[in-house]
Amino acid sequence: MYSSNSLIFAITVLCLGSCCLADSKFEWTDCGSESGSLIDVVVKDCFTKKCPLKRNENASLTITFKSKVASSNVTAVVNGEVLGFKQKFNLPNPYACEEVGLTCPLEPDCTYTYTNTIFVKPKYPRVSVDIYWELKDDDGENIFCAIIPAQIVSETKKK
Repeated sequence: MYSSNSLIFAITVLCLGSCCLADSKFEWTDCGSESGSLIDVVVKDCFTKKCPLKRNENASLTITFKSKVASSNVTAVVNGEVLGFKQKFNLPNPYACEEVGLTCPLEPDCTYTYTNTIFVKPKYPRVSVDIYWELKDDDGENIFCAIIPAQIVSETKKK
């Protein structure tokens, strides 16, 4: 039989453990979705507050959103912010209606899933970075804007 002190200790450890796990979950922030609304942001292999982006490897994300407007020319803009300075990431294909899973034109009140992959260059410094991922409509307004907290980390060592 367990003593009451052992039981209290076990419950405390379980509660603290679940608090720590809940506190370390990845959380994105909406940074100004004007002509749409963000539903969810998923970064592959991200299970911590800051998504680890491995240098010399691809990083993939899936964003679910709802459009409020019709739009035929949808473009992605990606910036990284380090120490208050923003730097643009050049996407190989910023046109979201080509090769990234969107069927255009977008229609109002419809839900869409946007996917993309970026290559994390080996020259990127190992720093914390906030990634601003925006999808713009025909008028240049944000269909969505998501801030993704990330950490550039060393690449996986090959055996």
